[in-house]
Amino acid sequence: MKLLYSRLMLGASSSYLALPAMMIALNPVKTILSTCISIWLCVTMVASYLNWYHPVDSKYRYYDIRCVQVALFLLLLHCCQQSKPWSIYIWLFLQCAFYRLSQRDGGVFVETLFHALFRYFGFLFCTFGTQPNPDYIISISATYFASLLALSPLHRRIDSENFRRLYFLGVCYFYMVIATYIITTNLLDASTPTIQ
Repeated sequence: MKLLYSRLMLGASSSYLALPAMMIALNPVKTILSTCISIWLCVTMVASYLNWYHPVDSKYRYYDIRCVQVALFLLLLHCCQQSKPWSIYIWLFLQCAFYRLSQRDGGVFVETLFHALFRYFGFLFCTFGTQPNPDYIISISATYFASLLALSPLHRRIDSENFRRLYFLGVCYFYMVIATYIITTNLLDASTPTIQ
């Protein structure tokens, strides 16, 4: 049951990659690299959905890992090309550190916690590597962790029979959270600083 809950939470929260992808796609100033990053973040999001939806040893795990590696490379290339502030690289370092910690055998809860933190710092790296506006860091962080905590009651109700239905509802839930966040913060407004 804990493993199913972990898979649901990590799989459905992949939806957060849609936020930086949209920020790039809706930006009037685009480069070929930024367009590739936007498309690749969507590919990575789908690979993650498939990986966490299927059993642990699924063939999608390989594709999920490779997609994340390519996305990180493209984002790092973009940050170096745009001379981003050094603080952006702290998110990348923390993401790599928590990824390594999530791969250690420490039980489902510890692995899930470290994997959620790995995703959080990766999400920050994606978001602020493409949208250099630190004003949103507190609200994005609060939204991310609050949306994950809101799913915690499911760990008592999830089983193999209702996993697929709850997984789909979890994905829908995260898209509603993201849409609400965008609307309430006016994140995609033209006045927001844009990618160079």
